[in-house]
Amino acid sequence: ANEVPPEHPLAIMVEKLEVHDERPEESTVETLTLADLSKDSVQEFIADTLDQRSKGRRISTLTNAVYERTLGNMFYTKQALDTLFRENILLYDTATCRWNWVLETEEELKKLLPTDMVYSKIMTTP
Repeated sequence: ANEVPPEHPLAIMVEKLEVHDERPEESTVETLTLADLSKDSVQEFIADTLDQRSKGRRISTLTNAVYERTLGNMFYTKQALDTLFRENILLYDTATCRWNWVLETEEELKKLLPTDMVYSKIMTTP
């Protein structure tokens, strides 16, 4: 699904470019459609990002909470990890050189992740 509504300035600009494109075969506008990631792919992304390949159950808890809020949307998944980092839930331990998070249950993690990731980003952007 397109995350940008038709009334958004970006969508309006793209539409104008498409309408005024003199040579459609050499269009200046190219649309990329990205499919949502599977839960396994989200887990692999999180494990790779946090260098947690061997943490099985623990990484699954984090993945389940993130996936439930993002439904595999890659941009929202990244935003969810960023939110956990900004809220000091996802921490880098310089003593052990490893990422860690302080909440252990999916329910605790889900409470911190808004159900509408885009709205949350807009509301917290200065």
